[in-house]
Order: sequence, then C-alpha cells, then structure tokens
Amino acid sequence: MAKKIGFLLFPGFEVLDVYGPLTIFASPKLQGAYQAITVAETAGPVEASNGISTVASECFNTCPPLDILLVPGGFGTRKEVQNDKLLSFILQNTPVEDQGKFLLTVCTGAALAAKAGSLKGKQATTNKASWAWATAQSDDTIRWLKTARWVEDGQVWTSAGVSAGIDMALAFIAKHHGKEVAHDVAAYAEYNGDYSDSTNDPWGRLIDTADE
Repeated sequence: MAKKIGFLLFPGFEVLDVYGPLTIFASPKLQGAYQAITVAETAGPVEASNGISTVASECFNTCPPLDILLVPGGFGTRKEVQNDKLLSFILQNTPVEDQGKFLLTVCTGAALAAKAGSLKGKQATTNKASWAWATAQSDDTIRWLKTARWVEDGQVWTSAGVSAGIDMALAFIAKHHGKEVAHDVAAYAEYNGDYSDSTNDPWGRLIDTADE
C-alpha cells in the first residue's frame, strides 16, 4: 500500500521546497510507493512566495492519517510561526519512536517544526542564510548543526535551504528503498547533486552573516 506523504502549504511557502521533494517521491521509478497529498489550513489555492498558487486538496480537519509530513520553508514562515493551528497540525503529525511515520522539513520549515515542539531533543539543520532567525524559534534542547546539507535523527529529517530538500528526499529513498533505486530516481530526474554525503554543505559559511 502506498504511503501517504502530506506536503504542507501556507501563504508564502517556497515552491522548490515542495516541488523538489515531490518530484522525487512521485517518481515512476518508485512504482507508486508514495501517495502525495497537499494540505493547508483551508483547502484550495495557496499562493507561494513567487506568486504561483498550488491547490491544497485537504484542510487540517479533512486530512487523512499521514505516514510522512513534509514542512517547507519560505518567507511565509515568518508569519506562520504565530499560527497556532498550523503548529498544532505539525505537532500532531510528529512521529513517536517506532511508530513508522516521519517528519521531514526543508529550509526554514525547521523553524516551524521547532516552534511546534517537534524537534525537542533532536539534531537538526535549516537554511543557512536565515540561520539566526530560524534557530531562534527553538528551545535549548535542539542541537543545530551548522555544517549539514540534511540531518537524520530517528524519524525526523531536516534539510538546509531550498534545493537541499531534493538531496534529503533522495537520501531518504536510498535508506528506505536502497541506493540503486535512489540512483534510478535521480537519473530519471536528470539530477546529479550529492545526496550521499550530508556534510557536503558549502553554504555553512553563510552563517554569521546578516539574514536575507
């Protein structure tokens, strides 16, 4: 049976944070292993940071049980960290140990997960250009890794800025379906990024510079 993966949408989300990993999980090379669902506070069109809208097929109240929740970033996160309904939805979909479910974040989506309480006691990373703001949304139990393209801590995976979500998704596929399958998925997408080494993160140098 296909695992349900929910892509969380909110006004001002970053398009590639969603569509990059979506392209990976929806690859025909995975033979329908994942069923993608778009979910937002209110079902219907949700405008991204670039002005393009994506339709949320489900709202928080109608969303079926998810095996995986993916939380994107984007400039909209600055407002959404104050959205108690969205934070509650993230927390409700945060896996407990050995539950077989997963939480994935891309870019400043980690800030939302941190504010929701989903990263307590975890190692995590986030967008390096927005490091100061994103990490300020957390408590002191989170160990933020400055040099990391993505971080796997149990059933919670976090990734750095924007395109890092693609690397994280492929690393996730490699772990759960095998390296050969991940290679086939990447080849089908004609993607040649490095999803084998989570420490290959030259953008770590952006930390300690002013947030964009």
